[in-house]
Amino acid sequence: MITASPDEPLSDVMRRLGERDLWGLPVLARGSRLPVGVVHRAAIMQTYSRAVATKTEEQHTLEQTRLHLTGAHIVDLTVEPGSALIGKRLNEISLPHDCVIASIRRGSKLIVPRGATRITEWDVLTVVTSGSGESELRHRLSEQTPPA
Repeated sequence: MITASPDEPLSDVMRRLGERDLWGLPVLARGSRLPVGVVHRAAIMQTYSRAVATKTEEQHTLEQTRLHLTGAHIVDLTVEPGSALIGKRLNEISLPHDCVIASIRRGSKLIVPRGATRITEWDVLTVVTSGSGESELRHRLSEQTPPA
């Protein structure tokens, strides 16, 4: 029987799970056959994904703090339903000259945008800009798509 122990590195457990295409392994107390739990591949992957998301968010916050120190404005702008920007790629949008979209939060994902990245409803755009660039971008976000 293939098992894991409580003090075993998760990388070793994941390797065994993957090699044998198993969904989980019983965890036995070291030196005995006494079961103390079960380790599931899906739970390991969910925990890993949360840790990566947390690390990404921490790095994002640190970068925003650094930018604030330079005097730049960092603002989060939400794309409301009906915005004329919905469905457009970033390279199709005429941004103010002193405005950069640094990241997009889409649900629980943090996206580093490229020119081909499309704007969707409820995206939260993290923008680095000047005060005038912020006003102009807010105005553009508020513009509504004309009815068909």
